[in-house]
Order: sequence, then C-alpha cells, then structure tokens
Amino acid sequence: MNVAMAPRAVYLVAGAVAAVVLTTMVAFWDCPHSSAFACVSVERQAAAVTVLTLTLAPVVYFAKHIYSDKMKGRRASISLYAELSDALNGLDPSKHHDLRVVDVGGKAVHFTSRVFNHDIYDSLVNSGKITFVDIELQQYVQDVFQDLKDHNMALLKVREMEESGASFSLAQELYRTLGDSEQDLLVKIPDILSKIEERYTIPAGAKAKSGQINRDKPRRTA
Repeated sequence: MNVAMAPRAVYLVAGAVAAVVLTTMVAFWDCPHSSAFACVSVERQAAAVTVLTLTLAPVVYFAKHIYSDKMKGRRASISLYAELSDALNGLDPSKHHDLRVVDVGGKAVHFTSRVFNHDIYDSLVNSGKITFVDIELQQYVQDVFQDLKDHNMALLKVREMEESGASFSLAQELYRTLGDSEQDLLVKIPDILSKIEERYTIPAGAKAKSGQINRDKPRRTA
C-alpha cells in the first residue's frame, strides 16, 4: 500500500467502526439488557438505518477515492515502466544499430547516439498524476529521468560539435560524460523496473529483458 494512503485507510476503518457504534446506540438506547432486541421499535429501526446511512456515506465516498487513486498510481507506474523499458532497449546493441564506441585517451567509451524519450514522464509531472505513484518510486523515477534528460543534452552538444567540425579534443569530455551516464543508467533502470514489478503485475509481453546487457560488441564505431 502507498504510504500516503495508509492514514486514510485507518480513517476509513475508524469511520466504519463509528458508524456501527452510533447505529447500535440509536437502536438500543435505554433498552434493558434482558430484552434489548424486543424493545427495538420500528421507529428506532428507521432511525438506526438513517444514522448508519449518514455515517457510512462519507466512508464509502473516501473508499472509492482511495481505490481510484490506487488505480491511477498503477496506470502511471506501468506507463513509466514502458518508457523506461524503451530506454533500456536503447542501451542494448542487440536491439539497435546506434551504439558507438570512441577511443578517448586509450580507453574505449561506449554510448548510444539515440535520444531517449521522456514524454510520458513529463506528461505525468505536468498533469500532477505523478503524485499517484508510490512515494518511494517517485524519487527513483525523478532521478533516472533527470539522468536521461542530461544524457540527451550531452548527446545534442556532441552532435553540434561534430557537425561544426570542432576538434576531437573538445568533445572528449562529453564522450566521457555520455559513457559514464549510460553505465549508471544500466544499473538504475533495471532496479526501478524491478521495484515496479514488485508492486504491480506487468504483462508478460511488456516485461523488460532481464540480465546484463552486453555492450562490448557495438554495431557501429566512430
């Protein structure tokens, strides 16, 4: 259960208990213990039903809202799962032909020339629906999508420098940045996907590839 929803669940239980207690008090007020049920008149039954209806109405209302929020959180999390799975696939040279390797100071730096998509995440943030996602997941998701955006910015700068004919030495630091960021993403993304899988049932066909991605044999070099 979402931590933020726990207090509301407690309030719902308390409200239901209060409704039962009030209804019992109205039905059996001043009735002798020995003949409690016998003294419950039609008027008292009607009053008890009224009290029960009035006290349970807000409980039912908030219960529906909690369920609705939970479903919104599930849909948002599964949408993020799909977008992050796509990013992970973009780091896999067995699925794409855009992995590059550049020799920087005698060290092979691997990075993809693919720009990562973050439209779903941005939409959830802008609409406020990201708040329906589990609080713990929110922080992980925020961090990894910031890394994806930073990667995109660095890649665009590399493209600009290469297209302008800038010297290789000027782009070296950006190559290192791309290589390091992707190594981090190869750890962070599977971790978040696993956390989402622990909370929700992901359709078998939509599950991300498990296991370590081999990037030692890129399809294209530069």
